Amino acid sequence: MPKFTEKDISNRQLDSIVRYVLWAKSPHHPGGWGINFLGPIPEGLVTWFLVLPVLIGCCLVLGRRLKA
Repeated sequence: MPKFTEKDISNRQLDSIVRYVLWAKSPHHPGGWGINFLGPIPEGLVTWFLVLPVLIGCCLVLGRRLKA
């Protein structure tokens, strides 16, 4: 990282950088849904279990409309 002088960065900007670096060490939410932050696989499965009935319902409705 290049060196910055006091002319390049104000004290307020420096405080902001320090605050960000300290926050980045231990972020509040490491990512994921509120499913105990298990990760992408369980969250993806839950999404499919929620979306799959909707997709099937749409297909049934469209199929009935096309038959008539």
